[in-house]
Amino acid sequence: MTTPQTPPSPIDATTVLSAVPALLGFIPRHSLIVVVLQTPNSVRVAMRYDLSLTADGYAADDLLVVAESLGHIVRRHDSGPVLAVIADDRYSPDDDRYRQVFSLADDCLADSGGLAQGFVVTAFEQHAPWQLIWRRGAGPTGAGVGGRPVGGTMADPYTSPTAVAEAVLTGRRILRDRGEMAAMLTSLPHCDSPNCGFPSSDSPTRAEHVAGQSISARTEMRLAPRRGERSTRPARAGGEPYGGIEPHEGRNAELLRAVLCAMQAPGVPDCATMTVLHRAITTLPVRDAALACAVTDLRAGAEHLWRTLTRRLRGTGRASAATLLAHLHYIGGEGAFAGVALDCALAADPGWKLANLLDQALRGGAAPSLLWGMIDESYGIATDLGVVIPRATLRAVG
Repeated sequence: MTTPQTPPSPIDATTVLSAVPALLGFIPRHSLIVVVLQTPNSVRVAMRYDLSLTADGYAADDLLVVAESLGHIVRRHDSGPVLAVIADDRYSPDDDRYRQVFSLADDCLADSGGLAQGFVVTAFEQHAPWQLIWRRGAGPTGAGVGGRPVGGTMADPYTSPTAVAEAVLTGRRILRDRGEMAAMLTSLPHCDSPNCGFPSSDSPTRAEHVAGQSISARTEMRLAPRRGERSTRPARAGGEPYGGIEPHEGRNAELLRAVLCAMQAPGVPDCATMTVLHRAITTLPVRDAALACAVTDLRAGAEHLWRTLTRRLRGTGRASAATLLAHLHYIGGEGAFAGVALDCALAADPGWKLANLLDQALRGGAAPSLLWGMIDESYGIATDLGVVIPRATLRAVG
């Protein structure tokens, strides 16, 4: 068991709380957010879960499952104090039901030093009140100083230093809610051709799940072969061989070059090109080589292409495109976007293996740095095909 850690200096609660929406990419509501600090005012990782409460306001079974997994997930990111934030307006901020949620989290984090502080905010918006209602050592009934409550009001999350830095670095704005992320992946026609014969409706989908809400017990997995295990035949992301049939390297090289060209072309691909791209991203060596584009200067073009293909392809093509998009977001530390893309991928094809592997890793709290082993393999496959992918320029996250 680790010794409980005390923050070396006071936490600037307003600064940390106002940064949460920028860290997640959207404004959370009815949520439990767990924040692992690197330093008192530097966040290592932020994780969001639905605040599932029963009719009388106590932790529902879904939240109990999440709490039981928190300790293992936080240990992966053991850097500093752990904070928890409840974003909810159903009860008074100092309601004992919220304290019981924090007490539950504290019990589950015992091996990681426990929960340092627990805050309740009524909303992540400017001037909304926040209150500290849990502090390690204060017990489940109070967290004030000298018997007085500790609280304040939120700064504008849209103009927080973290939001501004994220906008400058990635061009992303904070979305109103997670549903807005999903709306960015709604289906569109296959192409803009009036004579296109492809269907415009999705195949049957599974019920959407909330990324991070149901945590898989399996959190240790290989996403790429160990150093020295790579064979002369390309391997799928996940480490499995492609099987007994040698890939048609000349055709696959052409497909990979078509993908790289499409990343650098504006607009929506025409019908014929869309068909070629569908074949490319469902050809596993080509797909696995293309994963490397997520960490290069082609990243923005890759994101645009994967998003376009996700919206315009169906079935396995949609699943593969959404998985490529999820991988791009995941390796860049954008877990919320990755989760939405994986929801989309698994709805289109529940058996798409790479989507399932990434989904298990994300739900298990695996750091984005785990995915860099896949990048080495991607470059190796591209080299075998005789195709040059630009060098990696993205800094490893996590």
